[in-house]
Amino acid sequence: MPKLRNTSRKRKILPAIHPNAGVTDWYAGVLKGMLNEAFTDAVMMLTAALPKPLPVGIATDAPSNVTKVDRALKKWGDKWQRKFDKLSKDVSKQFAKRSLGSTDVAMKAALKAAGFTVSFKPTRKSLESYKLVVADNVGLIRNLQQNLYNKIQQDTWASVRAGGDMAALSEKLHVSYGIEANRAALIARDQNIKAKATIESARRQELGLKHAIWQHSSAGKKPRRVHVAWGREAKVFEVDKGLFDPDEGQWVLPGILINCHCTSRVIIPGFDDYE
Repeated sequence: MPKLRNTSRKRKILPAIHPNAGVTDWYAGVLKGMLNEAFTDAVMMLTAALPKPLPVGIATDAPSNVTKVDRALKKWGDKWQRKFDKLSKDVSKQFAKRSLGSTDVAMKAALKAAGFTVSFKPTRKSLESYKLVVADNVGLIRNLQQNLYNKIQQDTWASVRAGGDMAALSEKLHVSYGIEANRAALIARDQNIKAKATIESARRQELGLKHAIWQHSSAGKKPRRVHVAWGREAKVFEVDKGLFDPDEGQWVLPGILINCHCTSRVIIPGFDDYE
């Protein structure tokens, strides 16, 4: 890909671009839909396995009931582990493709507004960033199913030990599902920010752009003190490296860390920068 050239003497600083909200909404909707389908199936399978309340004085076959519940949980866990393993790859690829496309569109628009026309094509760096986004999200999607399974298993056995019926268990399961659904929404938002940052960094390097200015976001409930300082100081960093975060003990780019909403403004050097 040709390097970007600024024919003016003065450098240009482009405005920060942000993750596409539509991609976040789409991803959250898909993840919640997967969880809801799995949850509904779990309720159906457990309803069939749990014993029905019997009149007082009539003995129940406790070992048989425990075995039926155990089998139902295992059957559900195995079934949905296979489904999430398959779906995680397909959904992650779709998400990465959407994030790559929206980031490219936003970057081209910002460059065009500054007087530059570029055409992004698949390159080694962009493909590497795409694969990295896919790999990150495959693991996260699989963990959603595992976490839901663990919660359903804990709720079910607690209900069996307490002698509760399906109505009482269903209430607990709905709470557990709600926790995972909220987590899915957080994953969608956080991963879209991270994906944008990963792809943006690759595209900047392809264009030969080397530096950007850190821009702190006030969106987070618990802002990182170091990131606040970098934003206040308009700290310049290398786009292929980032800045060293002493609290994390690593080099970071804006938006890469969990719950980091920071962005950056890329610098297009002018002739004065080379004098």
